[in-house]
Amino acid sequence: MGRSVKILVLLIGLGFPLFSQSYHDISIYVPSVTGGGIQPEDNAYITKVIVMELSSWNYSVTNSEGEARYSVIGRIYHPDLVSTDKYSVRLQVRDNNIAEILVEQEMDYESMSDIDEFFAVMLFRLVSLIPLPILEHPVVEGPAPVYILSPAAAAQTLPDDNWRDRFLYAAAYAFWTPRIYNSREQSTYFANYGAGISAEVHFLNNMSLEAGAEIASDWVRLSYGANGEFRDYIAAIPLLVKLVLKPSGNFMLEPYGGVNINISLLGTVRPPLFSVLGGFQYGVKTWQGVLFVDPRFALDIGDSTITAGSDNRTYRYSRTIIQISIGFKFAVK
Repeated sequence: MGRSVKILVLLIGLGFPLFSQSYHDISIYVPSVTGGGIQPEDNAYITKVIVMELSSWNYSVTNSEGEARYSVIGRIYHPDLVSTDKYSVRLQVRDNNIAEILVEQEMDYESMSDIDEFFAVMLFRLVSLIPLPILEHPVVEGPAPVYILSPAAAAQTLPDDNWRDRFLYAAAYAFWTPRIYNSREQSTYFANYGAGISAEVHFLNNMSLEAGAEIASDWVRLSYGANGEFRDYIAAIPLLVKLVLKPSGNFMLEPYGGVNINISLLGTVRPPLFSVLGGFQYGVKTWQGVLFVDPRFALDIGDSTITAGSDNRTYRYSRTIIQISIGFKFAVK
């Protein structure tokens, strides 16, 4: 079907919108469109289109949710794992007074020309239904379905593909961490293990901040002076900045850098307070969250020390840390 025919059908499907109402008396807040589209700038462009179109129709567009009776919420997602070029925009109208979704619609697009051509028609159809009451069943009008949702159904409106577009994630993981100790001689200890938890905030579509807490064994063998093996457990607080990449529909890749804050739990060894680190987290979609593998490399900023021997002599060494984690994270909100 040609685009001109599609537009004609959509316009006919509009029926008799409520032209008689005073649109300037209806206040609407438009938060930034979330999700990820064909280009990073899709979100800002579509948000701008929503604001411009609503303003041109004399709706009162506010700067905050608290000033508005309604919100028009937009999300971009990937509806089809087979097609890499097709994305969808879903719009929802929420009544801010009762915190419920009133109506929603969506459209597919493969380029911004589709947005320019069809989006305003869908948006107008959506907002023209704002005065309708909440029903318990879907209402279908015209060629495109329009759903007026109950609160229970509204909680299930987001597609599974938005698993990468949440604001807050929590994770738990276990890791193997071989460590290289450099002093007069170099030694490597492979049997170091640990576990950790973390929280990750996606404050931008393609960037996140993560903070965690880890405990790992740290077993050092000195081959000179006070010859022997010294065992401790180190608590670490990793603080990370991540770049979030979302290829295909099943993967979330996150290269990152940051620092560790190191604390000895037994006091046998005294690590430096800070380490610098970098790594790459490979995440894949699972039924209830994200399964990930996370190889990481860290270098201490300064020397670790051990006090040993009958003369309480202090021995200094530096650590090179390799860490390979396997874990699971899930969206909290």
